[in-house]
Amino acid sequence: MRRALGVAALAVVLGGGSVAHAGLLSWMKPKTAAQVLADVQQTYAGASAISIGFDQTFVNGTFGTKDLRKGTLYLGKPDRFRFDYTGSKTPLKTAILYDGKDLWTVEPDKQQVTQTGVTPQNLPTAITFWNGASLARDFTIGFATKASPGAPAGATVLELLPKQVSAAYSRVYLVIDRSAATVAQSVVINSNSDVSTFTFAKANLAAKHAPSIFALDPAKLPKEWNVVRNPGK
Repeated sequence: MRRALGVAALAVVLGGGSVAHAGLLSWMKPKTAAQVLADVQQTYAGASAISIGFDQTFVNGTFGTKDLRKGTLYLGKPDRFRFDYTGSKTPLKTAILYDGKDLWTVEPDKQQVTQTGVTPQNLPTAITFWNGASLARDFTIGFATKASPGAPAGATVLELLPKQVSAAYSRVYLVIDRSAATVAQSVVINSNSDVSTFTFAKANLAAKHAPSIFALDPAKLPKEWNVVRNPGK
C-alpha cells in the first residue's frame, strides 16, 4: 500500500495525465540485459584512457590446478591495450600489449617476446569491448539464470553466449557494478571448461599514460632475449 501511494504521489509531482504516466512507467520499467550492458559500454566509450587493477584466477578444467596473478590493465583509444602482471623478478614484466598493429607477449621466465601481426578488425570483441565496441555482434546477452563462479550474492550478472561456436568462449559472465556502470568481474569459460576470472578494482576513467606504454621495440631488449615472429592476420 505504501509503495502504491508513493508511486501515485510521484505521478502527481510529475504533473499527472497520460503523458506523465507513460513517462513514469517507462522510467520504472526494469532494464533489459542488453540495456545494462549498453550502459557499461557507454561508460568505457566516454573515457579517453583507462587503467584498472585486477586479480586473475585461472582454473584448469582438466586437472583442477589453479594459477593466481595480479596486474594492471591499461587502455587507450582507439584500440590500444596492455596487461601488466606483477611478480616478475626481472626488470621486464610479464605483459601482453597491442600497439594497433602487433600483439606482443613478454615472457621474462623464457627470456622471450612473441610478436604477432593483428589488425584492429581481428581483435576479439572481448578486448575491444573495453574501448566501447559492442558485444552484441558476437554474443547473445541475457541475465544469468544461475550464479556465476565467484559472483557476490545478489549481484547483477550478465551471461553472454557466443553466436558462433568458439574454442575461446563457451560462455562469459559479467558481474556489473550498477552504481558505476562498470564491470566488477568477468568470468570466461572455454570449450575445455577452463575458467579464467578477472576481479577488477575501481576503474580510473581519467587515466593519463603515455602512448609509448603500448609499444615495444625489440632492439631495446636484452641481447640474450629471443623474438619469435608469428604470421599476421
